[in-house]
Amino acid sequence: MPALGKYEHEHTKRWSEQVAGSSAVVILTPEYNWGYPASVKNAVDYLYKEWKDKPALLISYGGGGGKRCYEQLLQVLGRVGMQLAETRVNIALRDAYGDDDRLKDAAAIVDRESDVLIKAWQELQALIANKDEL
Repeated sequence: MPALGKYEHEHTKRWSEQVAGSSAVVILTPEYNWGYPASVKNAVDYLYKEWKDKPALLISYGGGGGKRCYEQLLQVLGRVGMQLAETRVNIALRDAYGDDDRLKDAAAIVDRESDVLIKAWQELQALIANKDEL
């Protein structure tokens, strides 16, 4: 049980050390069928105490920006006690792919979202600074 902090597997111990030693985390997740993938759920659920008061930025993406998975994950991250940047970053990728199933112009997508990304990043930096002051 992750809440007990008695990790058995080496990969979980390494993940715990990495998260515990980080000033903050950025979670970037796609939306699949209105939800987030199991890999993201496992990354969160394998740990517990490491997330408490951890500054975090959540970014979702998908055809409609990943808004539904963002909402679901927001509840989970709040439950484990993360301190999340308030600005929502939902990157819409509808019509962004070429015939080869690759993004046509990733730089244009980042440029289009630059204002919200900068605002969210600044909020994350403020969360880190506030935690350092405590």
